[in-house]
Amino acid sequence: MLVVRFHHGLGNQLFQYSAGRALSVRSGLPLFFDRSSYAWGDRSFDLHQLNVKGRTLPFLIGRLLNGTPREPTRKRLLHRIPPILARQIIDREQGFEDHLQSVSRVRPTYLSGFWQSQRYFAELRPALLNELKPIAPLSDGARQLINEIGQSDAIAIHIRRGDLLNPIYNATVGTLTAAYYRDALSRLLSRVPHAKAYIFSDDVEWAAANVPKDCPVTIVSGTMTRTAVEDLTVMSRCNHFIIANSTFSWWGAWLSDRPGKSVIAPSRFFRIPQPWEKDMVPDTWERLDADLEAK
Repeated sequence: MLVVRFHHGLGNQLFQYSAGRALSVRSGLPLFFDRSSYAWGDRSFDLHQLNVKGRTLPFLIGRLLNGTPREPTRKRLLHRIPPILARQIIDREQGFEDHLQSVSRVRPTYLSGFWQSQRYFAELRPALLNELKPIAPLSDGARQLINEIGQSDAIAIHIRRGDLLNPIYNATVGTLTAAYYRDALSRLLSRVPHAKAYIFSDDVEWAAANVPKDCPVTIVSGTMTRTAVEDLTVMSRCNHFIIANSTFSWWGAWLSDRPGKSVIAPSRFFRIPQPWEKDMVPDTWERLDADLEAK
């Protein structure tokens, strides 16, 4: 069996699922989800809203396999158990590594990490485009937007602030300046002058005040969609993309199969460059110099 440990938000969950799903297909091993990290904290497991393939591991087995209990007095003991129960494959966050090519057929294989490169699952793209679709019917507002987007040159603009304004995250990740969005939009409008822009954001007030009105603009999040999954679904139907330093908008762009799409990504995702960033942005996407707001 193959077990994937899920943690953090929807964008990260999509990377974790896709890497595990691709390895499951290559190896022929059944895929299981370890969702135990969501027993506490402010994040939720959102993949269950999509047409994903896999089964949920019982909570207690997940806790034994990942060996990260909350109680410090038990930590040293339980950290010795996971390597005995399963073969651990950990993302060292140095960029793409080919150690996901082998699995154990004697013990379960346990994947832990972020796996933020399409090179782990690019060959499975046709299947993922079908699996990473919502199960539940979309809201009327989301369906209306999709119909409208299909009739225009639509630019999706994703602005992530929210949790990145927290001093802890702001010190390491940071938020992109308004200049990045202004320059990216100007670049796209020079190619598609009659485009319409659709804004997806967790800070719609900042977005409304800082995105230039050089073309018709519609704010999507919190107005015409109900959930993050709906935001992602609507975003993926656009023609062109201005993404944030965010895995969420990365997936909105990657899931688009519109012909001739353009994707603009920031030149940096963190205040301090990380080794894995070199493999995160596909070669066909554009990188635009971007500054981060002051701490």
